[in-house]
Amino acid sequence: MGYWLAGSILFFLAVMAGLSRRSRKTSAVGQPVGRLRPCPESPNCVCSEETHARASVPPLVFDVDRSLAWQAAAAAVQAAGGEVVRQDHAYLHATFTTTVFRFKDDLELRMDEGRGVIHVRSASRVGYSDFGLNRRRARGLRRLFDQQLHAGRGGTSRRRAG
Repeated sequence: MGYWLAGSILFFLAVMAGLSRRSRKTSAVGQPVGRLRPCPESPNCVCSEETHARASVPPLVFDVDRSLAWQAAAAAVQAAGGEVVRQDHAYLHATFTTTVFRFKDDLELRMDEGRGVIHVRSASRVGYSDFGLNRRRARGLRRLFDQQLHAGRGGTSRRRAG
């Protein structure tokens, strides 16, 4: 029985190490048609441009100058532990590394100035389920974004409904 348990643990650790290595390969990110990529069928992705409730999250809402909102969003990503890989005036790609197995996850932001929102997509690169991690990451990012906007206004906050 002891060998079986030890073997099972070693097998599990080997599989997780393999997935961790696989997650370090660059994933498909970007805006194929002016929107963030849709989430796959697996429950390890959330996106504010998604129509399915299982993957939908609200975007970041702002009612300040777009450059101030974009700066607040980038600062929120970094405060959440993200490493910015690419950023321009309307798109940001960052990676997050999970604590235990060092999996790489992708976070993308897309500015929609006309609607006063920044769309969010957070997705795991490997595996099937993320146990809600990407949804929690999007929620935490929203909280940090609101804090950054609040700090940028000198302590006053007026959020537009969205």
